[in-house]
Amino acid sequence: MVEPEPQDFGFGSETLDQYATYEDYLDAQLTETDLFYLEDEELARQLCIIFIRDKNPKGQEISGYIDYAFRLKTEPFEPYFERKKRLLPKPSDLSYYNWETQTSTSNSTPNFQVIADSETGLLFKNKRDRKVVNVDPKANPGDNSTRTEIRTKEYLQVVIYDHMTRRKT
Repeated sequence: MVEPEPQDFGFGSETLDQYATYEDYLDAQLTETDLFYLEDEELARQLCIIFIRDKNPKGQEISGYIDYAFRLKTEPFEPYFERKKRLLPKPSDLSYYNWETQTSTSNSTPNFQVIADSETGLLFKNKRDRKVVNVDPKANPGDNSTRTEIRTKEYLQVVIYDHMTRRKT
């Protein structure tokens, strides 16, 4: 069997040193097409909900849904990116549950409204386009939304829900 030639995807042509901040790096990754569909650079980071299930420092299993853009605006993320601190759900996030103490909280953010529905479970309505993100793993995540489970050894479970808003005409 013949080994295929390595393919150069051009990732080595840019160094991270040229960016002053992580935000600058993210902005550099946006294309004109991205901006057309997402409307602006700020919106490009507003539409992600991260579900994390893991153990807290006390060894208690916790889980929750994090509005990524809201967390980025309300706390410094450098320790997470530098792996000096672990990203874990907090009682102030969209949703938080401590499985040992049975403490449960939910909070709407500037981006998402929390909807607790007795039949369908937990839902998040995007405040911009009013579309609902369904986080039930057995259900479709909703219009313009995707669900991506991330396999990792660092957490018990990580799922990313991306929600794309439509450009108004």
